[in-house]
Amino acid sequence: FGSRFGSESGPAWAAGVRPGTGSAPLLRDQAGAMSRFAAAQAKAAASAPAPKVAAKATPKAKTAAAVVAGASAKAAPMPKTLDDMKKFVKAHESKIDDKEEEARNEPNKKNKKDLEAVVKKLREDPTYTKCQENIKEAEAAAKREAERAALSASSAPKAKAATKEVAKVEAPVEGASEQAMAEIDAALEASGKDAAAAKPGAVAKLEALAASTAYVLPRLEKLINLFADSKLGAPAVKAATAIVSKISPEGHGIASLVLPALLVGMDDKRWKVKAACIEVLKPCFQQMATATPAQLSECLPKIVPKLAEAALEVRAEIRNATGGVLREIGNLVASPEIKKLSADLVTALAEPTNQKHTQGVLAKMGNQTFMSLIDAASLALLMPIVVRGLREREPMSKKWSAQIFGSTSRLVADVEFIKAYLPSIVPMLEETLTDPVAEVQRESAKCFGILEQVLPEFSRQKTSPWLFEKLRAGEEGEQTGAALAIAEVLMQMDKVRAAEFIPELVAGAIDEKASIRAGFLELTDTMPQAMKMDFVPFIEPLFPAMLMGITGNKDSDPGFRASQALVMRFGDLCPELLMPAFEGAFAATLNSSSPEERQRQLVVREKVTTLLGKAAEKILEHKKFGQDLLTCEDCSTKETRERLLCLAFLMRFDVDAGVKRVANGTWKNVGGAPKLQKAISSSIEKLCLRFRGGEMGPGAQKLANEVLETLAKEGEVTAPESASPEAKPFAFPAVPERRQNDIALIVAGQTPSANGDASGGEKASQAARDRTMSAVGELLERDKDFRALPQSVRSHCHAVSASVIAEGKKRKKAGKAQSGKAIASDLAEILKVALAGAAPGDSNLLANLPTLAEATVRAALGDAFDTSTASGGDDSETLLHVEDLMLMYGGGHLLLKDTVLEMKKNQRYGVVGHNGAGKTTLMKEIASHRIVGMPQDLKCVHVDDSKLGEMSKSYLTALEYCIKMAKD
Repeated sequence: FGSRFGSESGPAWAAGVRPGTGSAPLLRDQAGAMSRFAAAQAKAAASAPAPKVAAKATPKAKTAAAVVAGASAKAAPMPKTLDDMKKFVKAHESKIDDKEEEARNEPNKKNKKDLEAVVKKLREDPTYTKCQENIKEAEAAAKREAERAALSASSAPKAKAATKEVAKVEAPVEGASEQAMAEIDAALEASGKDAAAAKPGAVAKLEALAASTAYVLPRLEKLINLFADSKLGAPAVKAATAIVSKISPEGHGIASLVLPALLVGMDDKRWKVKAACIEVLKPCFQQMATATPAQLSECLPKIVPKLAEAALEVRAEIRNATGGVLREIGNLVASPEIKKLSADLVTALAEPTNQKHTQGVLAKMGNQTFMSLIDAASLALLMPIVVRGLREREPMSKKWSAQIFGSTSRLVADVEFIKAYLPSIVPMLEETLTDPVAEVQRESAKCFGILEQVLPEFSRQKTSPWLFEKLRAGEEGEQTGAALAIAEVLMQMDKVRAAEFIPELVAGAIDEKASIRAGFLELTDTMPQAMKMDFVPFIEPLFPAMLMGITGNKDSDPGFRASQALVMRFGDLCPELLMPAFEGAFAATLNSSSPEERQRQLVVREKVTTLLGKAAEKILEHKKFGQDLLTCEDCSTKETRERLLCLAFLMRFDVDAGVKRVANGTWKNVGGAPKLQKAISSSIEKLCLRFRGGEMGPGAQKLANEVLETLAKEGEVTAPESASPEAKPFAFPAVPERRQNDIALIVAGQTPSANGDASGGEKASQAARDRTMSAVGELLERDKDFRALPQSVRSHCHAVSASVIAEGKKRKKAGKAQSGKAIASDLAEILKVALAGAAPGDSNLLANLPTLAEATVRAALGDAFDTSTASGGDDSETLLHVEDLMLMYGGGHLLLKDTVLEMKKNQRYGVVGHNGAGKTTLMKEIASHRIVGMPQDLKCVHVDDSKLGEMSKSYLTALEYCIKMAKD
């Protein structure tokens, strides 16, 4: 045992006696290990209380607990420094740990309780608790200062960089002058052996002077001509890229000076010129995206189709450059739904020969639920895909393309964006109206209705006259497609204006020419399907023309088809509107002047009788057990049902056997029996007397006399004593008078008088830009200080001023057009930047710039300057203003539509709504910048409950924490 646990000089318990347990031996088995029984006995002996005799032996001695308690009662002196406090707390906590350990191991309950009291007093020691508080406060202050220092440090480099950038913009470039430019021009235009040595130096000098925009930008076209040169091509491309990248003021002048030259270069037959021009587009987009977004949106429709053509080139260099520029456009996309698919769109555009890419992206877009407005960059990527899809043979591609065009036209952020694509898309939509697949026809027709909704002037000037022309003179398939489209147009049209078309439609449906009549009857067939309940006001004027247009042709009878569709849709919804046409058509076909007319009327009368029976069947769908048509109270009124029964009863007396057979079947189906006839006998007599009066024509009068005579013989009614009055030929009630206005011209297939440029064509836009440029140049040149500037600088200022004014016209702030004064203020600041890099030092001109800028803007805007100032004005307090906001979530669940979202500085806003109203969704959309039209430089922080754990660890204030998150 001793050799196993140590020498005999080891601990006292090593010899077999545990301290404090008396002399009881520890029993071991033969192997030296303690048996379980002996271990249990030893444990029991160790837990036994100490003998009372030992306690009495030292009556005056204090217990250890008492001594410690007494010692702890004396308060320790307060440490002065933070390090001393930490040392004190550490030592005090060690003392607490020792006493807690001793209390856990103390078997005596009384002593254990005393030790626990000691631990409690140690924990409540005032010096200890005060030191803990001081340490915690000091650590919190240190951490708070560290966080604030980090917050300040993160903004310092940005401020420094901004300072450098401003200094760089304002610093003039040495060596830029008219004389230097003349030398460069001479070197670039020279020919012969000496020119070869001078041109590289001229190109290098242009690159070195790239920041002198006023001087070097007019030389861009000369650099483009060098792109194909084997030696000077690469340096020329590098110089051109540098010039465009360093344009000052940023973005202004690109639309008028740079892009036209690049577009011409993209049409060049030399592949090096084409590839290089495409490459130079990238810095153009990067500058315009931030400085001149409105002008960029106007230019993209002209650029992207050319890029789509370039993607088909054989040279890999051209295709690679095209892919890079398309990806740059993809980076500009703001619409969240399209941004997710921008990579697929770019791939489909960059690889046009691979139809799988086009069909794949069309399928994704066709199944996409758009939850936000669509910006110009999104349209630029989408429209070439739509054009390509409409050209595909595969029906689903055409269908998806038409759907995408319709959706984007409704959701486009500015309807002006869509105008540039109409000349290429509308002709293909016109072709798809005659597609043999019905789904493609319907989707294409819906697009024409959407154009009426979003671009009514374009619809009335361009598409509607074309549609009516096809409806009148087209072939059968063209008439069907035109009818579908016109029905969609009328559905989207203002209801008052749509009603003005009815007289013209009635006139077309009864036109003497069969082809015209067939086209308009086809339209009356499609209108109820498209307009649904909105067609109800047009039933009474149009239904008689439908009935009278029945031909009985087995192959094609649009009149009967339209009438039957109308009865099946509205037979039980508003039968009271159908009855006047049934009575009139039946009466009108009872009198004829020739065998041919009699035969045609017989066909119409038989079909009218058939349709009356179908109307009765629609009402009977609502009957209950044991009811007939008269007692079917769940549908229409009793007067209407009696009116239908009376007409069916009269039809049984028709002279034609076919009409009699159909009428008898209808009478039997509605519950015809002597009891029913007796119940409506008075109504039958009234109808016969009305027909006998001659107002429904001589044929109806003759039939009424025969019916009354038969009923009088049966004793049902009393025969009239007086003679029948002279009957006049029956005529349906007159429709509203036709007017010679723009509607009559449209229905005739002619273009009405225009109220401006409906299509927003490029010619009109260019003319407007030329007028602005001319007015701007004239005003600037009146100033003597401005005239003293070099010609290059003056020309550059002309282009910059026109660009600022054009951008200001389209820019909106707080939902209103930018005021004239605001545009003038912007122009003054931007001209300062332009002059700082070209002609610094003229203090008189710089001081006079605000006045000169205001005069220039006044000349360009005219009366609009004062109007916009009075109505709108500057609203510098507005942080965010978005019109036509649409918010959705999930599978297209609409939360907000046509909503204005406005936020101003130093304001607090509360969003109130029930669960699921979209409060959190709105917050997330704002924080993630997914609101189209939201300023990109506006920083947002969404502090939601998921960040509570992270926030609790921070010592920053709420404002400081939000600033930190915004900077991160």
